[in-house]
Parts: sequence; structure tokens; C-alpha cells
Amino acid sequence: MPLSPQLETLRIAHITDLHIGPLLESKRLAGFVKRVNRLEPDLVVITGDIFDTANPPSRAMRAWFTFLRQA
Repeated sequence: MPLSPQLETLRIAHITDLHIGPLLESKRLAGFVKRVNRLEPDLVVITGDIFDTANPPSRAMRAWFTFLRQA
């Protein structure tokens, strides 16, 4: 099915399964933000597992909210 002309140039960045936790340092997460922003997307879609655990530590939550502010 063809896209409508308004959507033909839509740029979507899809990020999935970040697994924020002890193995993902905040510098690496900041690198993801820079890479996505360089793509100049119209829309950023974040799916999959955000955190390593069901009850993430406050440090992981802070990293997530920092990521969202910068993206």
C-alpha cells in the first residue's frame, strides 16, 4: 500500500531494548541520544525493555529521564 505524499519523507528513528541498568553506562546512553539526534528524525519510537529489571534503581530512572529530555 503506497504512503500518502505527506508521509513519504517522514523520518522515523526506532530504538528498542535499551536495558538501562548496571551494564549500560550513562555515557553510552548519551551516545545513543547523539546518534539519534544526528539522524534528525521527525519521530522517535522507543519499544522493548527500557530497564534491566522490573524495579529499576533510582540511578537507572534518572538516566532514563535524562535520555528523554535530551532526545
